[in-house]
Parts: sequence; C-alpha cells; structure tokens
Amino acid sequence: MDISTFDKEVKAALETLPEEPVAYVKAVVSTAQNFTDFYFVDITWNDGLNETTTQLKVNREVSSEEVQEKIKAAYDYASLQALL
Repeated sequence: MDISTFDKEVKAALETLPEEPVAYVKAVVSTAQNFTDFYFVDITWNDGLNETTTQLKVNREVSSEEVQEKIKAAYDYASLQALL
C-alpha cells in the first residue's frame, strides 16, 4: 500500500470512532529511512483535559481491515487512559 492510500485508510478509520471519551484526534503518517517496510502513525488523542500520543509501526503490506483494527485498538487504549 502506498503512503497516500495508507494515510486515507488511517483517516477513514479515525472517522469511524466514537466521539467520547476522546474529543479530539490528530494523526500524522510518516516513514523512516531505516524502516523501509513500515509506516509510522503518530496519533494524538485529547479528551478535553489530557493529551496522549500513541505511535504505531505498521507494515506497508497491511490490509485496510488491519489498519482499522490497529486504529481501533489504539483508540480503546486511549479511551481507557482518558477514563482513568
């Protein structure tokens, strides 16, 4: 999957998430010279009081469904942090 398609998949996955308890989400997709088989996704979650950043390292050959699963898992973790 090329980076522009991957970026669109990440944004689409973020749009499917519930609005609470995380009120604001920003994602930045990047690459690294030493990790040519991976994309990196830095996701900033904000619940209105606190901000948390999660970094995902995702294989470039990942399917759309796997992108959705990884974003959902990161959201679940950020939601738990927001509730604590």
